[in-house]
Amino acid sequence: MKTFCRLFLALSWFILLSMYAGCHGGAGEAEQGRPCDPLQGACAYRVDTEGRLIGGMRATGRVGDILLENDRARFLIEQPTSKIAVASQFGGNLIDADIRIPGGAAGRDVFGELGFLLNLTGTVMAESVEVLDPGGPGRRAVVETLGSYALNGYIITDLAFSTLLGIDFFGLQGTDLDRIWPLTFRILYSLEPGSRALRVELTAFNTGQEAVPYAPAYFIHGGLVNSFVPGAPAFTPPLIALTDRLFFESIEPSIPLSYGLFPDGRDSGRILVGILGAWALLHGGSLIDLARFPHAAPYFIEPGDAMTIGSYFVVGEDLDQAVEITDSLRTGENPDDPEPACTPVLGRIVEEGTGAPIGDADVTALVKPSIFGRAGAVTNALSNAQGLFHLCLAPGRAELIAGQAGRPYHGGGPEARPVSIRVPERDDLPEVPDVTLRLPRTARLRANVTDEQGSPMPARLLALGIDPSPHDYRLTGDGFDPLAPGVIRMEDSLDGIFDVHVEPVEMDVVVTRGVEYSMFRQPMTLSPGEIRDLNVRLNRVVDTSGYLSGDFHVHSAPGPDSTLTYEKRVTNMLAEGVEVIVATDHAFVSDYGPTIRALGVEDRVASIPGQEISTFATGHFGAFPLPRTDAPDGGAVNWVGKDPVQLAEEVMGISEDAVFQIMHPRAMPAPGNISNYFVTIDLLFDENGPYVGPDAFEAEDVRLPPDAQWLSPLFNAMEVVTFGNMQGLSDWFNLLNAGSRLTATGNSDSHTRWVEASGYARNFVKVGRDHENLSAFESDHFT
Repeated sequence: MKTFCRLFLALSWFILLSMYAGCHGGAGEAEQGRPCDPLQGACAYRVDTEGRLIGGMRATGRVGDILLENDRARFLIEQPTSKIAVASQFGGNLIDADIRIPGGAAGRDVFGELGFLLNLTGTVMAESVEVLDPGGPGRRAVVETLGSYALNGYIITDLAFSTLLGIDFFGLQGTDLDRIWPLTFRILYSLEPGSRALRVELTAFNTGQEAVPYAPAYFIHGGLVNSFVPGAPAFTPPLIALTDRLFFESIEPSIPLSYGLFPDGRDSGRILVGILGAWALLHGGSLIDLARFPHAAPYFIEPGDAMTIGSYFVVGEDLDQAVEITDSLRTGENPDDPEPACTPVLGRIVEEGTGAPIGDADVTALVKPSIFGRAGAVTNALSNAQGLFHLCLAPGRAELIAGQAGRPYHGGGPEARPVSIRVPERDDLPEVPDVTLRLPRTARLRANVTDEQGSPMPARLLALGIDPSPHDYRLTGDGFDPLAPGVIRMEDSLDGIFDVHVEPVEMDVVVTRGVEYSMFRQPMTLSPGEIRDLNVRLNRVVDTSGYLSGDFHVHSAPGPDSTLTYEKRVTNMLAEGVEVIVATDHAFVSDYGPTIRALGVEDRVASIPGQEISTFATGHFGAFPLPRTDAPDGGAVNWVGKDPVQLAEEVMGISEDAVFQIMHPRAMPAPGNISNYFVTIDLLFDENGPYVGPDAFEAEDVRLPPDAQWLSPLFNAMEVVTFGNMQGLSDWFNLLNAGSRLTATGNSDSHTRWVEASGYARNFVKVGRDHENLSAFESDHFT
């Protein structure tokens, strides 16, 4: 509907403007019971029923939060709360956002949270969130958050710098980043009628007697999204980049939704720092300002003075629309701005030779910053079922590239070949480019996988070989989950039925279902346009009667560093033959049970709710089973200010039969082994048993009191194998010799489907129940 509408509206810009709301706004939708009608203006009100909340795969709103909505978009501001989260543990932030869906259909939120990182390690501790202006016909609506300065409990910035650089970086400068600055804050969220851009303004008030250094940054937990940074990074998740805008595109093709953050001003040199799903975009200042903070800082606020920074948070049906909205905001900042508005570019993607439309293909527009620079990505779109796409580009020269997983690039090379176009001025609509992009024909591989009895079974299919058209980050992201070299395609299936595009090259097709079944492997070379059908039977080759295989360290999208949905995680584990999944997301209690039942696979796999208690510096600990609650973090254990003994006591207080497991005690891919328990406490042994060594972190460095206790006798399990890494085995034997009875476990710590081998390592536990009958499985039987 959207693309056809835009094709028609391109005949006249005036018609486009007049009908845009009709194509996107949901006109005619009847909404009752609100303080005002969002179809007539903007509204703000406190949600009193769950039916008013924004739905979606990442929606975390609750009754009592405040909703801003109009005829185009909906935004939810969290009430003051106490939780453990990346962006803030105090509420007052934007947590859910969606376009308005005609007919009141279920929401599609895939966004995490937008908060603030202040002075490198602080945040806003929300004390009140209220409706300042409820809005009304033709009026804007405003919500106000008031709060004070507090430390972000999720991170300890100076410790991260010290372990990364090998020196006490800020300590050598006499800097205490954990200082509580005399600042209070007001956040104003305002929404205009007919807008998909939420205005966000943060005002800091200096209540002290001296000037306060000030380094504000927008702090984001992305959610179920791929990040997009205009320019050379594109969809590459950069550790550090320079940009004035940041976008997020839904990682799920079935959910066409994108978000954008655009701070005031046109400073393309703003510093962006990203680490696995969390993003900090500095409003102003340089790396030198940050390195020398607080002696140098982007800003200083004098006593009694205040400073306000502003930004727009936008929501669009696709990435191009989010980019288009921020372009219009940027152009509208200054009426005398000579930068022209964007021009609609309409096109289609078809198959070479046949002319058949290609849906779900990515197309990206590239623009060269100078005659010598390499063209950088400026926007991106996805073709619909008819192969049609829409982009909005600035007038001038541009290049378009296209691609689709499992299909060769245009020209047959290892990179997408660009097609040059000239984009006319916006008012010159008769010359709107109508571009046709062509992709070569590909092959299809269809497989039907069954067990010895001929019954469908979950399985994994791999095409091994040299990928002639590897993934291009200018076209799409990968959710931190790239395929390994030598893997052309990889897919999981619940029912063993596969139908995938594979490039017409020489390959080995491999089908598996974990360690208990045989493996199918067949070399083949496919031709363009060929469809190859395979009937595969996998036989059970390992008898595990009476035992269940379990992975006790598994991540998914509610955590900050995974973009895998519950559905994909369950499918992924079933394809690998795992029978019990223990959910251990960071800062969130997840439960795969509802998803397992919805997929109808409760006879094949069971789930135990749990959490990875991810203290920033003491260590990471797994706790399960934990009760799942309706709290914003699912009832997660808040580790801030607690030592390992206190955390163990809290977990055992929840359930005396709980498993409290030491995760990756000696090694994980983090700077300076900062999250590995035995390293951070410098665990040593003598004839009297274990003790804390001289190189352990100081309690005050990890925000604990001097009498903090490092060694807890309440641990009852520890990983000796994590993500295929043997670690802590000698520690385990030493602990056994000292009288500590810890069960050794092997887990995957999988955050992805492809990068980490889900279910490897895994555990086999004797429970007297066979894998064929899990429907009545209860977690207490397992623990």
